[in-house]
Amino acid sequence: MKKKNQHSVALGRVGGRSRSTAEVAASRENERLSGRKRELQAEEVHEQRPDSAEDVTKNVTAYHEAGHVVVAIYLELKVKGVTIESDKYGLSYGGVEPERLRKRVIEQIEDRTLSLRSKDHIERYIRAALAGSIAQHRYSPQSFENHHAKGDDSNAFQLALALASDNVREAEAWLNLLHIQTESLIELCWFAVEAVAQALLERHTLIGDELQKVCQSAFMNSPKRERVELADEREERR
Repeated sequence: MKKKNQHSVALGRVGGRSRSTAEVAASRENERLSGRKRELQAEEVHEQRPDSAEDVTKNVTAYHEAGHVVVAIYLELKVKGVTIESDKYGLSYGGVEPERLRKRVIEQIEDRTLSLRSKDHIERYIRAALAGSIAQHRYSPQSFENHHAKGDDSNAFQLALALASDNVREAEAWLNLLHIQTESLIELCWFAVEAVAQALLERHTLIGDELQKVCQSAFMNSPKRERVELADEREERR
């Protein structure tokens, strides 16, 4: 009786048939590849899992504050700084420190003697105030809750009342118009909003020249560049 070749010695049985060394090696390789495939699938599932609640809040806050900043700067309002850090009590996230209303505008509001220039200045402030919630809703509609815009909406309405000489109906109509205009601004400047939001997620706080550089770079690289100009560029064309 002939001895079997050592390379064909039975190492296992499949369907009643002995498997050769080559078959076993192939089987092991398939198992290895299958295992690696499962690992990759597990990694993919992990990547697709939703972020933690804190990460989601940070993302939403970044887009909210970026909306305020981008519209304010586009409308030639100065912004000292912006952050997505929570306050010291942990009760609220984020904040923008804009230029205060000019003293003469405040005096005219109190005296009810608003000039056309002052009214234009107030309208720009209102658009900047509305821009945060509009940008947040554009980024993540499901994240938005009415209380997120409570402070901004209150400020905007008080300024609209000043524009309308305390006529509530007229103030509401004025506010609705400015809200529509701000939605268009956010759409026009969305590339810049995304850039500022990403910078905030990386650095958490942007102030002074650093903030200006981020915004300028965002506007310069906007796909809608032909329609987006910063204040200094508009000034040069006058």
